[in-house]
Amino acid sequence: MNMFLPRICQNLSNPVTSSPMNGPAMVLTVLTTIFNILQYFNDVRYHVFLAIISVVKSHGLYEVLKPQLKNLDRWIVEWESDEDEQQKMFLEIAMAADDAGEAEYGIFISYLLVFSPPSHCHSLPVSNMKLSAPPGTSMLIYFFCLI
Repeated sequence: MNMFLPRICQNLSNPVTSSPMNGPAMVLTVLTTIFNILQYFNDVRYHVFLAIISVVKSHGLYEVLKPQLKNLDRWIVEWESDEDEQQKMFLEIAMAADDAGEAEYGIFISYLLVFSPPSHCHSLPVSNMKLSAPPGTSMLIYFFCLI
C-alpha cells in the first residue's frame, strides 16, 4: 500500500474537473481519511499531509488546516522527519498562511530559523538589503532566504 500512496496523493492534489465546486472538499475528505487510517508512526503520513497542504494552499482553505497545526511537533517526532522534510513542511504551511492573508505565521519563521537556507537562496540578489523580492519570487520565500 505504501508504494501506491505517493501516486494517489499526487493525483488527488490535482483539481477535480468533474466537480469544481465540491472537488476540494472531497479531496480533503479522502486525504484526511487516508491520513487517519495510517498508523501514527507511519512516515507516509508526512507525504499525505504535504498533499493536504497542497490542496489547502491551491484552494485558499487555510482555515481547514489551522486547527491541526497544534499537532505538528508531535507528528514530526512520530514520523522521525529529518530537517529537510521539516523545512519543506513548515515552508509550505507558511506559504499557505501567507496566501490566505494570515498574519500568524511568525511561529514558522522561528522554526525555519533553525535550518540553513535552501541552496537556491544563495543565488538571489540582495542589493542594499532592501526587502523587495525579485520578480516571480514570493516575498515570504525571499525573506527566509535573507535570514
